[in-house]
Amino acid sequence: MGRSRTFLAALACAAAVAAGGLAGCGGGDDASLSREEFVAQANQICADGTARIEAAVPADTSGPPSGAGGERFYETIVDETQGTVDGIAALEPPDEIRADVDAMVAAAREVLSEMRATPAGEFFQRNEDPFDEVNVVATRLGLPACAS
Repeated sequence: MGRSRTFLAALACAAAVAAGGLAGCGGGDDASLSREEFVAQANQICADGTARIEAAVPADTSGPPSGAGGERFYETIVDETQGTVDGIAALEPPDEIRADVDAMVAAAREVLSEMRATPAGEFFQRNEDPFDEVNVVATRLGLPACAS
């Protein structure tokens, strides 16, 4: 996998930190999930978001996506990432990991704000992974599907 494909995969993994699948996310009557339930549900949310982003990867990945196709792909990344972040935020983690979950969600939301303010072409030219902080916390939480 080339650098641009690896970067896109990293974005996909980070995007997974948010997308869909809110049914059964726990939290009725202010009851939090167990750590195991949280990890399983969060990893599923992330895996689902990653799959949707990977399905949208433009056929030509020899370089950063560009043109109208690149813009559409960028919009998909932003939308799926937002959905993934919202999905994770909707979960009720146990108290012992709540601070890390809140930090991960806050870091992902900061990246989303930056993404919305940055043109796709410029964003795809970055050399660093904007989700580094998210990935560190996701790894610490045991969320491999949410970390790149």
